[in-house]
Amino acid sequence: MVRLGGIDALKHLADEHPHQYHIQIMQLLCAFVRHPTEHEEIEVRRDLRQDIQSALHAISDCHRNQSEIEYNRDYRLELQNSNISYGLLANLDLSQAYLIGADLSHSFLTRTDLSGADLSHANLRSTNLADATLIAANIWSADLTGTDLRGANLYRANLVGLNLSQCNLNSATLCRALLSNVDVSSADISDSDCSRINAQSAMFINTNLRRANLSFAGLDSANMRAVRLDSSNLYSAVLFGADLSGASLRRANVCNGNLRDADLSNADLSEALFSEAGEHPATGITQTQLDEARADPASPPQLDGVLDADTGKQLVWRGEPPNDTPA
Repeated sequence: MVRLGGIDALKHLADEHPHQYHIQIMQLLCAFVRHPTEHEEIEVRRDLRQDIQSALHAISDCHRNQSEIEYNRDYRLELQNSNISYGLLANLDLSQAYLIGADLSHSFLTRTDLSGADLSHANLRSTNLADATLIAANIWSADLTGTDLRGANLYRANLVGLNLSQCNLNSATLCRALLSNVDVSSADISDSDCSRINAQSAMFINTNLRRANLSFAGLDSANMRAVRLDSSNLYSAVLFGADLSGASLRRANVCNGNLRDADLSNADLSEALFSEAGEHPATGITQTQLDEARADPASPPQLDGVLDADTGKQLVWRGEPPNDTPA
């Protein structure tokens, strides 16, 4: 109770005299979160101590109210290497915070603002970040095993080299995010905005990208074997050298895309749009590539105006039905 009273008093002092005390009090509260005093009892905890949670809420409130002071003094919240696992920390404002190496595992951080935060090397295992804001956040080399990122805003976020396999990114915003060499195998990225992502050499094996917006995405050399791209938008996507073997592109829009050297063997192209009535045709495809794909006999891909990249001739659909469709 004494600590909680002290935290509340510091918050009021920062609120009442921000120009005089705000930065010093933020430094003091952040230092407490990084190095909290020991409990009298030694115990294994599955929840974040109340005094640490109170300090984080106070930090968030003061930070939100006095962001201009922090900006003018070039100050950022210093929460690096802090242990705030198992916290109930929804709706906090920790934007621009230093959280390098911090342990946020199993914490409830829904709708928290982490835009511009440095989360490199952070532990985010089983963290709930649904609807969180991570615009331009640096999440390089963090552990996101089992992280819930449904509806999260990761616009321009740095996700290079991460393991996002089996993560839930349904309805997330990944526009312009850096995902090169990222493993997102078996993740759910359905209904997400992945436009203009840089996912060169990323691994999407068995990933659910149904109805995702991948327009202008850089997917060159990506491993997309057995990926589900049904009704996705791949307009102007770069799929140069991508492995799409066994993928499902039913009703996908691939217009104006570049599929040079892409592997389409056993890919399901039923009703896929490779041109819009002859306009904006996909490029880089050869008849040999196309012949290795499959489609429902009554629903072949739209190929009007799509020319063989080697011969310049109009591509002709003559592939076989999908493996699960009777011949």
